[in-house]
Amino acid sequence: MGCSGGDRFSGEVLLFDEQGGQAAASSAEVLALAGCEVRFVTPDHSPLRELGPTTHSVAMRSLYAKGVQFMADREPVNVVPEAGRKRVTLRNLLTGAEQDLLVDAVVTENATQPLDEVYFELKAASVNHGQYDQQALVDGRLVLPELNPEGQFKLLRIGDAVAHRGLHAALYDALRFSLPA
Repeated sequence: MGCSGGDRFSGEVLLFDEQGGQAAASSAEVLALAGCEVRFVTPDHSPLRELGPTTHSVAMRSLYAKGVQFMADREPVNVVPEAGRKRVTLRNLLTGAEQDLLVDAVVTENATQPLDEVYFELKAASVNHGQYDQQALVDGRLVLPELNPEGQFKLLRIGDAVAHRGLHAALYDALRFSLPA
């Protein structure tokens, strides 16, 4: 069965997920819906460990229903081309045992870049140039230095503008920065 994603992927796809979050779950679902046979490999003891309990159950049920095969406690240690395909050597992180799989494509989810373009576009026009007093924040106060008297607003960087993280981390950032000044 072929995968019809614009000839980008077809056949058997190994998806290696180092993050355990929604991006890998969504990627596996898109690949499976496009007709690919998906092998979901993770170094963790269970897949999608970063999802909350409700989301995890829904995602796993959906992926199982689409025929996604899961392989936990493994990492790829080698990928070599072979007759138009890829031979992937997986190592079991607990036993050290290795096994080879022959697949058509390898997809990895091993991090994302921060979505920080808007932050850097706005930084020069802000009162505080996006800066805050870290020690004051530790002490329970929000202190934003006035570095630009012509600034039009105060600016802080939170959530995925800092790093790839979940919704809970973004909400926690927002809560920390909502302290009284």
